[in-house]
Amino acid sequence: MRIFKRSFLFLFIALICTQSFAQTKQPNVVFILIDDLGYGDLATYGNRIIKTPNIDKLAKQGMKFTQFYSASPLCSPSRAAFLTGRTPFRTGIKSWIPEGQGIYLHKEEKTLANILKDNGYQTFIAGKWHLNAGLNLTEYTQPTDAGFDKWMALHAFPIPNSRNTTNFFDNGKPIGEIKGFAGDYAVNKAIEYLDERDKSKPFFLFLPLVEVHSVLASPDKFLKQYIKYSNQSNPQPLVNTKEGVDPTGFIARGPGEYYVGVSYMDYVVGRLLNYLKKMGLDDNTIVFFPSDNGPVTDQWQNSYELGLYGSTGGLRGRKADLYEGGIRVPAIIRYPNNVKAGTVSDIPLHGYDLLPTVLSLLNIPIPDDRIIDG
Repeated sequence: MRIFKRSFLFLFIALICTQSFAQTKQPNVVFILIDDLGYGDLATYGNRIIKTPNIDKLAKQGMKFTQFYSASPLCSPSRAAFLTGRTPFRTGIKSWIPEGQGIYLHKEEKTLANILKDNGYQTFIAGKWHLNAGLNLTEYTQPTDAGFDKWMALHAFPIPNSRNTTNFFDNGKPIGEIKGFAGDYAVNKAIEYLDERDKSKPFFLFLPLVEVHSVLASPDKFLKQYIKYSNQSNPQPLVNTKEGVDPTGFIARGPGEYYVGVSYMDYVVGRLLNYLKKMGLDDNTIVFFPSDNGPVTDQWQNSYELGLYGSTGGLRGRKADLYEGGIRVPAIIRYPNNVKAGTVSDIPLHGYDLLPTVLSLLNIPIPDDRIIDG
């Protein structure tokens, strides 16, 4: 019965959307993936402290899911499932991928970007990849192999943190130190791609932000909103290296810095959404917004998790756990004039439902040469 309900929901969405296809160009697709965002981290999901006005507005403009599950409580397998519609055991990516280890998304996999590109879409990614063992290693597949025309990404987490990050690559070439913050940098690149695209063709933009993965750093103007939740007036972010975080002398400073990170993430998401509206792209663009897995709560297990205070909304467990807190995530879809604004669905859905759902909305055949689990 649950499977039937899930299938019916997406069939219903697809049917109501096909009514407008004859009058419009093929819809664009924007997939905004947030890193380690908890089910209880957003105001629209019940958080009473953190301000997330842009994502709250997105939920009011579309459909909010209250029982959406990621394919894994860890980054890499969840991302592979989103893009392929297949379980981690089919893709072979069963855990997060450290740099230098020979695990990667194989060329035989067809991603949403591969399929959309084959059907006339321009495809772009700006943000976090984490589907191979290094963005400078030619022996592994890269975003280009996964169907992206242009890409700018980092491997797994920002070094030394989300401020003046040093490990971004642009189409395989190291960028060096950026000036500013990782979230803004990714959105700037996404907007650059959209400005320079062929306006006669539809596009698929994948924006996998590094926020709110450790190690966080955010503009001071956001810090002021939550200063009472920190026991330091000007806390300095931890520093991450390839060898890990040095926790020497670390004192728990309270959740204020994490709250700042969530609000900053909301701000950069708002920048992209405002761009879509300004350019008149809203009505013909499907926007999908989930988290890749559950949050790091204050039950820290690794040095690089120090200072994180994600909320599961009261669900058991956290990131890396197969309890609800590790895999139930916030998720929102917006498609104006097609998906009714302000709706909420409690039907259980899954990360690997994304690929077949999007393809159905676009009237593009789902691959039949392999098992699709969505």
